[in-house]
This record gives sequence, C-alpha cells and structure tokens, in this order.
Amino acid sequence: MIETFASLLPQGLSMLAASVLIVTSFAASFITVAFGIGGGAVMLTVMATLVPPAALIATHGVIQLGSNLGRAAMTFGHIHWPAIPAFAAGSLIGAGLGGAVVVNLPPAWVQIGVGAFVIWSVLAKPPRIVRDWPLVIGAISSFLTMFFGATGLFVATFTKSQGLARHAYVAT
Repeated sequence: MIETFASLLPQGLSMLAASVLIVTSFAASFITVAFGIGGGAVMLTVMATLVPPAALIATHGVIQLGSNLGRAAMTFGHIHWPAIPAFAAGSLIGAGLGGAVVVNLPPAWVQIGVGAFVIWSVLAKPPRIVRDWPLVIGAISSFLTMFFGATGLFVATFTKSQGLARHAYVAT
C-alpha cells in the first residue's frame, strides 16, 4: 500500500512531505469548519515550505477549490445568495487581471508576498469599500489570489459585515 501511495506522488515530493500535507489539510479543514475561516492560510503557509514556489499557488488553488466545493455542497441551503452574482463578476475581473501579471513574477517575490499577505491578513483591516461592495471584494480577492492564494481572511471582512448567521457565514 505504501508503494502505491508513493507511486502517486509528484517527482521530488517525499513520503514525509506528502504525509505532512495530508495531515495539514485535515487540520486546516477542521480550523475552517470550527472558526469559519483560516484553514486556507494555514495550508498555504505549510505548503510554502514544502512545494516549489512555481507550483505553490496553483496547487493551493486546486486544494481550495475541492475544499470549498465540498463545503458549499454540504451547506448549500445556508449560502447567502444575494452577494454571489456581484462577487462572481468581480472574481472574473480580478482573476483575469491578476493572471496576466502573476506569470511574470520571480518565484522569490511570490514567496515573500505569501508571507507578507498572511501577516497582513491577520493584523490589518481592509478598507470600508471592500466590506460594503461584493463586486469590489470579488475583484480584489481574485486578483490577490493569483499572487498569494489564501484570501479567505480578506473575504471574511465582507461576509462578516453582512451580519450573517453562523451557518450562512461559513457557507457563503
């Protein structure tokens, strides 16, 4: 069984590193379920030490997509739908602009940016326009995601300002 697992790993990723990533993924999911936010930042921080910078954001994005789709499926009835269309439109704009810029950044800048963004997400408070406008938060968060991956703490300022119930907050 261990040989089968090892054969599925990307070249250069050790069994120990893969095991750390799997355990971290479970812990990060628990953090998000328990507190509504933060698991993505934990996952990204650990991944930054184990995954090559060039693959970091894309790999994290795939992991987060699966995690978020699973959470959305389980909490579908609690999603705060009025915010979704404008947020989605902003996300398309931000992802397009961010994707055009991020491909030209040196890998070291991405690593420094990830660290700085995680620290900023914990210590700073986004401006009011971000908290009040789903189109703006969608555009900015998707733009930043192209560089730094985990923008859940940033998006949480918007969802928190909506005064949602606990389940709707986690679902949205």
